[in-house]
Amino acid sequence: MTGAEAIKKIEKKLDDIDNLILREIMGTYNRDFMRRIFEQGKRANGSKIGSYSTKPLVVSVNAVTPRKQTGDKVWVPKKNNKGYYGYLYEGGYKQFKDEQGRNSAFVDFRLTEKLKIDLSAGFKKKGNRIVLATSAKKFLKSKGKKKTYITNGEKVKYLEDKYGDDIFTFGEKHLKDLRKRIRIGVAKMFNNA
Repeated sequence: MTGAEAIKKIEKKLDDIDNLILREIMGTYNRDFMRRIFEQGKRANGSKIGSYSTKPLVVSVNAVTPRKQTGDKVWVPKKNNKGYYGYLYEGGYKQFKDEQGRNSAFVDFRLTEKLKIDLSAGFKKKGNRIVLATSAKKFLKSKGKKKTYITNGEKVKYLEDKYGDDIFTFGEKHLKDLRKRIRIGVAKMFNNA
């Protein structure tokens, strides 16, 4: 076997590692990530992502589900004698989420499920971290006169800026397991060569 043939054989084995081992491993990790982030509201280290504010809050009447208008209706003044009616929630955003029938036990990123569906694509390397990958597909951010579109990648960056960058990444447990599985997979592939 020539040097060039040996290099081609090694390159093929490396492609096999990427295509077979990593995809299988990532499928397992992706399920763990989705469960941890979207169902349990936890960071990579297992701690809670955050909690909703309990500071008093006024929510526009248009943002409240009609049958669940439990806050006191108040007038919120604005400039030029303009304003709007809203509902006062003494218990803040946490109370509002509770009374709207949404999860408030942990910071919940599942309102529309679009972020969760998009993140199920897999992983990518970001600096020295492996993070959940997002598509470049844009979603409507706000309705009304001015329409703004945001990608889920931009949404993830916003959430990382707000809650910390250890949410959409591997925890130490997964990194150790990943290294172990890669070593075993590489050894098997080269032993079968």
